[in-house]
Amino acid sequence: MKEAFGNTAITTIVITFMAILILILASSSSYSKASKVRNRIIEMIENNQGYGSDCKACVNPWDTFRDDVEKELANYGYRINTQNNKCGECPKGMSEESCRNSGAKLIDNFTKYQYCVYEFHTVKGVYYGVETYMYFDIPLVENIKFAIYGETKTLYDLSEF
Repeated sequence: MKEAFGNTAITTIVITFMAILILILASSSSYSKASKVRNRIIEMIENNQGYGSDCKACVNPWDTFRDDVEKELANYGYRINTQNNKCGECPKGMSEESCRNSGAKLIDNFTKYQYCVYEFHTVKGVYYGVETYMYFDIPLVENIKFAIYGETKTLYDLSEF
């Protein structure tokens, strides 16, 4: 009987260790994908010198840029926004007061993919905040998502020079 208890305890420890290992691998994979997507959107904004600034003659200059971003996200295999989640007026983790003081403005509210782009105006120029999400689909539990936020460098307004 003594050995039966020992085998049960060892089996429980091994199963617990395996569950923790699987959680770590799943979370690192999800974080990696969300981080790649966030960095790629930031790179596209910086290369374009703003979000949607390449199409001044367009009725909505963000449509062309949004299409380019969504093509990139499809290549990465980023999750499609099936639940029609919308972005908040401020990035997650930023209080409403600091959001108002910074002049944050939500640029892209509803897209095919779940990501948010915020525009911040400063004396020197404009910078953008990009929020993407890591997802965890666990059976019998509603989808769990965590926001990952990043910002572009300041894009200086040189039109006055």
